[in-house]
Amino acid sequence: MMIPHRLLQMRRSYAVTALTLAMLSSPVSAQTPRAGAAVEDIIILRSLRLSRLAPTEFCGPSRTGFSEATAEDRYDFKAVATDAASGKVTNANGARVGTLHACFSPTSDPLISSFYAEGEVGGVSLVGRGQCRTTKRDFPESGITLFTCQLDLTGLPSAYVGGQLTTNTLVSRTMLGAETDPPGYTQPSIATVRCGRNDRGTECRLTAQWSRHAARLSIMALRRILNVRRPNNDASCATRRCLKDGSPS
Repeated sequence: MMIPHRLLQMRRSYAVTALTLAMLSSPVSAQTPRAGAAVEDIIILRSLRLSRLAPTEFCGPSRTGFSEATAEDRYDFKAVATDAASGKVTNANGARVGTLHACFSPTSDPLISSFYAEGEVGGVSLVGRGQCRTTKRDFPESGITLFTCQLDLTGLPSAYVGGQLTTNTLVSRTMLGAETDPPGYTQPSIATVRCGRNDRGTECRLTAQWSRHAARLSIMALRRILNVRRPNNDASCATRRCLKDGSPS
């Protein structure tokens, strides 16, 4: 079946336009993240020490990576509420949102302890390796010791590339529970868990894949159109006014 010349030109124009739009959209979608896409999860917690025991097999070298653990702790994680206007903590004893099972070992530096932990936060499992450092003793008053701790997090679900847990830690003469001696402090830690997401580009990658697919379809359509045999002069002259040389007017 012969296709009129003008219709053929229109079909070619549509195909070229679709091809151009598809090819232009592909690199933009592949390089620009989706607006509002979460690239990390940040959680603010309060830890509550439930127990401190002599190390068990859990704190063995094959798991922790250090040879001589001296303490094994268990913690609950509590949700923390803050004032939106000032950032001040208004409640550090919210709902239980996670747990931690930890081991500690001394190092050659008396201010630093090796720190290993396994636990979960909000149903997300984690494994951490790091250290704790003593920063001040008997501050802001006698009986209070300040620490800062850090864990590099692994063992996370595949949605995450990794993470870090950091703490601002205070320990009183009474190590267990929420009550401190001297009284009035929040012990032991206010912790921040920060994890980078591995799935942040999922929608972006899918958009890019669709754009490339659309481009391929447009190319196929263009090729089909270009392969259609253009009507010859005789067929064209049968239905259109022609000049003496046979070319359509």
